[in-house]
Amino acid sequence: MTLLLILLVLGLMVPPLLARDWTAKSGSKAQGNFVKFEDGIVHIAASGGKTARIKLEFLSDADQNSVELRTRQNSSQAILTKTNPKTFRVRISLELKSVSVKPGVLVGALAWPESNEYQEIRRLKRSPGQLLTYPENGEKYLFCRFNSAECPQPGSSKTIFHEFEVTLYDITVDFSKIDMIYPYNKKSAVYRRYTGKSGEIVDPNHPEIERIAKQIASESKDSLEFARNAYLYVSENYKYLNPGTGLHPLNKLLEDGGGDCGNLSSIYISLLRNQGIPARHLVALRPDGSAHVWADFYMQKYGWIPVDVTYRLGDKSKTQDFFGRVSVGSNGIILSRDVDLSVMNHQNVLQKVVHMQTFAFWWAPDGSGRSGHIECHHSLKGQPVD
Repeated sequence: MTLLLILLVLGLMVPPLLARDWTAKSGSKAQGNFVKFEDGIVHIAASGGKTARIKLEFLSDADQNSVELRTRQNSSQAILTKTNPKTFRVRISLELKSVSVKPGVLVGALAWPESNEYQEIRRLKRSPGQLLTYPENGEKYLFCRFNSAECPQPGSSKTIFHEFEVTLYDITVDFSKIDMIYPYNKKSAVYRRYTGKSGEIVDPNHPEIERIAKQIASESKDSLEFARNAYLYVSENYKYLNPGTGLHPLNKLLEDGGGDCGNLSSIYISLLRNQGIPARHLVALRPDGSAHVWADFYMQKYGWIPVDVTYRLGDKSKTQDFFGRVSVGSNGIILSRDVDLSVMNHQNVLQKVVHMQTFAFWWAPDGSGRSGHIECHHSLKGQPVD
C-alpha cells in the first residue's frame, strides 16, 4: 500500500487529525513507509528493517483549519503551467507620522507576502515587530506596536517595512488535465471558509445572486462550466466603476451595476459560492506600486484556478481569455488571499479589516487631552532583477 493511500485512510479514520502534520517528540526524523496506526502512534518501517514509533500531534479545530488552508495550494501545481518568470526586488514601507500630538500608543499592520502556487518569495528582511496570523486563513501580516515611550514626538515618525525578492509568472491552467469533476469534501476547511459569507463583501445568499446563479446553473453541466459561464456573465453584464475606492458591500455593487477589479471579483465569487464552489479574492500590488485584485476558485483534487473578470470586461475585442490565465504584466504580488480578515488593534483586540492590500493602523492619545492626528504614507518600490 502506498504512502498516499495510507495517509488518506488515516485522515478518514482520525479526524480532526491532519495525517501529514506529525512530529517526532524526540526531535528526531524518521524516513520510510507508514505500516500501522495504533492509539495515536504511527509505526514507521525505517531503513534496515527497524521500526520507529512516532506520536502524532492532534490539532485543535482552529489550528487544523489554518494548516489545511495554507497547505492546499500544492494540488494546483499539476494543472498550472508557469512561463516567462520575472524577478523583482521589492521594498514595502509604512511611515506613521505624528503631526501635532504624541500618541500614547501607535500600532501598524503591514500586508505580508508569502510564496504560493502563483509566486515565489525569498530573501525577506523586515523591521522589528511580530509576524501575526489571520485566524481566518493562517496567512501572516507584520505587526508593530509602539508604546508611549516609543511613540514619535510631533513632527517625527516611525517606519515599518519589509524587503524581499519575488518571482512572478505568466500562468495558464491546462484544462485538458481535468478529466473528471470530483465532489467537494464539505467538511474541509477550504470548503467551509470559501463557500460562505464574508462580511458585507461576499454574500452567496443575496436574492439577486440567487437569481443569477440559478440562471447560469441551468445552462451549465458541472461546476467547472458554471465557473466559466459566471466569468462570462459578470464580464458582459457589469461595468467597471469607481476605481480605487476600496471594496464595497455587495448590495451596493448590484445596485450600481458594477465596480472596480476587487468589486467585480466580489460578484463573481458570490455567484460561485452560491453553487458551493470555493472561491476567494487574490489581493495584490504590482511592482510599479499600482493595485489589482482578481479571484480564484477551488476544484477538488486539482486545486485553485485563477480568474480575472476585470480584464475580460476590459477586452473590447473579446479575443483574450482570462479564465485560468494570469500574466506578470497584468496582475501582481499577492499579499492576501482573502478578505474580511481579523487584525490585532491598539487595544490588543482582533478587529475586522475589509482587506489587507496595504496596511492598517490605530492610535490612541497620550491622555493629555490635546487633539491631533497621525499621517500615514504607504509606498512600494520594485526593481527588476536581471
